[in-house]
Parts: sequence; structure tokens; C-alpha cells
Amino acid sequence: MRAWLKFIILAHCLLIFGGSFSFAASCTKRLLAYYAYWNSNYRSDKIQYSKLTHICHAFAEPNADGTLYLDPGPPALLEPALITNAHAAGVKVLISIGGASSAGQPPDSTFRTISQSAALRTAFANNIASFCSTYGYDGVDIDWEMPGAMDPTNPGAADRANFDLLIQAIRTAFNSINTSWLISIATSSDNWGAQWLDYPVLNNYVDFYNDMTYDMHGSWNRTMGYNAPLYQGNYSEDNLCGQTCMDYIMTTRGVPAEKVNMGIPFYGQYFPGSNVLFYTCGNCSTTQANYSAIAPLIGNGWTYHWDAASQVPYLTNNTGPGIYSYDDAQSVGLKAVYALNTRNTGGIFMWDLSEDYMAAGNEPLLDAMYTKFSQFCTGNSPTFTPTLTYTSTLNPTLSFSQTPSLTNSPTYSVTKTITVFPTATITFTATQTPASSATCTATLPVATSTVTSTATETKTATSTVTVTNTMTQTAVNTQTCSPTTTNTAQNSATRTPTAVGSPTALLTSMPTATASMTATLTWTNTLVNTFTFTATPSNTVQFASTSTFTPDSTWTITATNTATTIPAATPTPTETKTQGGKLEILEPLAYPNPVSGIDNMGMYISFNLAVSAANIKFRLFTVACRFVREASFTPDRVKGNLAAGTNIITISPEYFKGLANGAYYYILTAEAAGGSTASSVCKAIIIIVR
Repeated sequence: MRAWLKFIILAHCLLIFGGSFSFAASCTKRLLAYYAYWNSNYRSDKIQYSKLTHICHAFAEPNADGTLYLDPGPPALLEPALITNAHAAGVKVLISIGGASSAGQPPDSTFRTISQSAALRTAFANNIASFCSTYGYDGVDIDWEMPGAMDPTNPGAADRANFDLLIQAIRTAFNSINTSWLISIATSSDNWGAQWLDYPVLNNYVDFYNDMTYDMHGSWNRTMGYNAPLYQGNYSEDNLCGQTCMDYIMTTRGVPAEKVNMGIPFYGQYFPGSNVLFYTCGNCSTTQANYSAIAPLIGNGWTYHWDAASQVPYLTNNTGPGIYSYDDAQSVGLKAVYALNTRNTGGIFMWDLSEDYMAAGNEPLLDAMYTKFSQFCTGNSPTFTPTLTYTSTLNPTLSFSQTPSLTNSPTYSVTKTITVFPTATITFTATQTPASSATCTATLPVATSTVTSTATETKTATSTVTVTNTMTQTAVNTQTCSPTTTNTAQNSATRTPTAVGSPTALLTSMPTATASMTATLTWTNTLVNTFTFTATPSNTVQFASTSTFTPDSTWTITATNTATTIPAATPTPTETKTQGGKLEILEPLAYPNPVSGIDNMGMYISFNLAVSAANIKFRLFTVACRFVREASFTPDRVKGNLAAGTNIITISPEYFKGLANGAYYYILTAEAAGGSTASSVCKAIIIIVR
């Protein structure tokens, strides 16, 4: 007699997996922070290392014998946790030596003493190298402010040559121990402070320059001006701004862009004399204030303003005199984009890291810098947060057949086929600036497991069955899901100077982030069969079996991603010249140029006026935009009578007497009959020779 018995087992399995994967950015640009040890309320445990690439630890001081003075505190300069935590995050730490000083006072005078002696230069360099080796630092930042310009007795060339030799000695000492140690220099952002730096020589030894594009206006000015404007805007006394400072170091002085870090202040200047922008103050009185102290003033007796021309904010006192010039998150972001994208600098930095600290995790200016830096950082990898959901229904079927025999030891074959139909849905969220996301759904191929069970019956008074399970399994599935996202990041920078129309630069970057995830599902099945055999006198075999199927599934997820370098966008300015209705000075031209200061030679200045003017002033400035002198002209002294169109003024030889040889900027300022004024851009240059 033949008996068939079929067992069907229905199992349902719901598996949900979640995962989060973060990929560290590999970046060739720099986000550097100056960390000042003396702020006892902001120590190294508060630093957000993940948002930085470099730290300059300020300041150790040079001693006249070439040794270093390390303040024992409290608070102490040395913090072992700073090095430990920074290196754990992949951040390099440089010891910053020096700092600001008055002319002829330490550390300026100490640097001068050391640099003048070959023996002291060598001792100083060796002591720096020993310090880095002992305490685990990654190099040195030399903050001598400013070689040559601050020498009270003999400004100029001596400091230039000796500073070259000093930096060369440090590089030699470093190379004898660790060639990867870095050298940076804090540099003045204008010609007055940086004219004696020998960049062609220094470039051979210095890894990067921290260009101090702040402190542009203060107590030394005749009028109130912004601490760190990105563009000159409507300020007419000089043209110091972030744009002209980058022009100076990279164009005039020829420093490679990749060696330049543009500075961003986390503090502002308080001008107490008036609440009217650009007021005249003679020797202005100013006080420095941190962002953390300025920000809470908004709405509490102070009104916030945004200067679209200079791209910086300021506050005015509601009840009396007082102006704060400072930077906020908006201006910081604009400066970061300008530096990293428009000028393609090697990095950005701030002075100093503690000055925007509002509370734990609340550092608005650092966050603004990091957000833009992440966008323009070469090789930046998006962060993927994949969410994986997979549902499978297991429908194993167990079947067997037998031919019983009372005289033999029969063998029963049991064949079990388990078919799994898993569906995997993988969702990627690619987080970067600007935000992007991609969703990918992958269906894993059908997997089949075959189990063969062999049951051997031994006939005795009570029959028993021994079951042997043999499992053949195909249960490894791989599916690659590759979403691709393309993001267009648009950054606009608009500059509207007082004269010469309105150049507008639209900067467009198109980063492409490509991500892929490979999800591999492997499982092992445990099958336990229990057979019960009963023989009756009629030789009818009843064979009962129960089967328990236990799947053990494991997801192995690997993720890879690539991101192309965000290309630097080149601004294409467009100019519109208004030829009527508005007072403007267009196309000024000086001739002859150069002019001699000893040959009784005068100079002619031609220019175009959009509308007629009542008078015009010719104002002369040094290349550092320090005011020198001016001359005024009424219509009867001007060829063209200051009417709309071309006009020419004559600068007499006496005007140039007593002036030193060199290059000078000049500005023409016209006043209309109604009192409105307009100035030419402070870019025109004349040269005086003897």
C-alpha cells in the first residue's frame, strides 16, 4: 500500500533594519581657529573639533635669549587635552608665538633682537622644534606684527632680510626632526603693515599665511568705519576691505591663493561718538567687544542695520550716540564664500574661537563658517543615512513519500523546498549644503533553499525512524543601489560702489554627489524534524512529522560614496553707467603719470560727470589708504566748468612738494548744488618720482 503525507508549514517573517553611516570629509582646504588660552571660560573641552582642520594655540612668547615663555597660569597655556582631542579628530595644532604689541615693545622688539643674530635665530628655531616634539604640536605660527613697519628707529629692509633668515632657520630645524611640521605666519592685510614681508622668499618655507582682514578701521581713523567690510561700499576715506586685502596679498604681492587663509573677526568695534554712520571723529575712540556681548543688544536699546554695499551689519543706539561695527552669521557666511569660492583661497580662519560662544553647542559664527566651508571643501563627502526596510514571507513546503516493508529497513526520502521572496527597500538621504536626497528601491533576487531529509526505519516490535537532514542552501543575495544626486549651489555677491555703476557677480557651483550602497543578505536555516512511526498488523504505515523552521537572517551593509570637487566659480561683472540724473564721477585719468616732485611738473586729471557739479575735491592717500592731503576746485578753475561731460582739473607742482617717492591712490569727490556728493573709486594710482 502506498501512503502520501504532505506537511505544509507557513511562516511569516518581518525584519526591519535601520542604519546610519557617516563619512568623514577629506579636505584640502583649511578652517583654522585661533584659540586663546587666557579665556578661563572657554577651555579646550568646549572646542568643536569636528568643525575645524587647524588650531593656532595663542600665544607663547619669545624671550630675548631665544627660549619660549609658557604662561603657567592660571589659566595655563599648556593643555594636554587640547592635543589629545584635536589629534583624535584629525585636527592639527600649531603653537602661535608672539602677538600684537606697540612699536619697539615686546614681542615686536624681542623678535627683532632674535632675528638680528644668527646664533639666536638658531637657538629660537631649535627651541620651537623641541617644543613641538615634546608636547605633540604640529608646527608653529609666527605672529610678529609687523616686521619693518613697527621698527621705531630703522623701519624697513633690515627686518625684511632678518625675518627671511628667521623663518628659514625654523624650517631647517623642523626638517631635521619632522618634515611634516607646518609653518604659518600672521600677516597684515594692507601695504603699510606687510610692505616689508619678502613673500617670494617666504613662500619657499611657509605653508600658509593667516591674513588679518580685520581691524581695518578704529581709533587711528578720522571717521568712523567698519571693522571688517567685505567691500568698500560707501565709505570714502579709504578703500580697505576684504576685497582689496585679497587683491593686495594675491595680486599685488603674488602670493599663491592656496597659501592664503582669509581672516574673519568674531568681535566688533564700538564707536561711542555718534549713531550716524561714518561720522567724523578726528582720533576716534573705540572699544573692542565680542560677538557674544554684541548680539544680545539687538532689540534692547539698539537697532540692527545691514549695509548691502559693504556686506556687514552694524547697530545704532536708540537713545544716544554709539555704533557697533561687527560681523554676524550672514556676513561671516558671505566672507567664507567669497574667500573659498570667488578667490579660491586655501582656507579661512577666525580670531578668536571663543568670542561667539553663547552656550554649549551655540556658536553661531563658527556654525556659519563651517556650513559654507563644508560646501566648498575639496573632496567633501556627503553624509548618508540609509534606512533599510525588508519584508519577506517564507513559504517552506515539506513533502516525502515512502513504500513500507515489514521485512526490510526501509528508507524514506523527504524533500523540503523553502522559497524566500524578500523585497528590500533602501532609502538614502545625502546631507550636504545645499541639501539633497535620493531614494533607491532594490528588490533582492529570489533565494531557494532545498533540504533533503533521509529517514531510515528499523523494524522491531516498536519501529523507530532515524532522520538525517541534509540542507542545500542558496541564500546569499546582493543588490547594489546607486542613487545619484546633482545639486546646484548658487551664491550671489553683489557690490554696488558709489561710482562706476553696479558690478554684479553671480557665482554658480554645481557639485555632483554619487553614492552607492551594496546590501548583502545572508541567512542560515535551522530545520528540526520529528517523525513518529506506527506499524499495525495490516502493515499500514502511519508516518507523522512536524517541522520547525527557524530562519536566522543577517544584513551586511556596505556603503560607498564619491563627490566631485566643487569648482570655483569666476564672477562675471556687468557694469551699467548712468549718463544722467545722478551725480557720478566716471573714468578718471591722471597724466602725466608718473609725476616728478622736483621738476615743477604738475598733473592733469580728466574725468566725466553724469550731471553738473558745484565743486570737486582731489584727495590723495597712501597705498595703505592713509589720507595725505586734498585740493578743492570750483567750476571757474575747471576746464569744462564741472558741467555734465568731460572735465579737466590741473594739480599744481606745489601740491606734490614734500611727498615721498612712491605710489598713491587718489579720489575725486564731487558735490552737487543740492548737497549730494559722489566719489570715484579709490583704485586710481599716481606715482611720484624724484
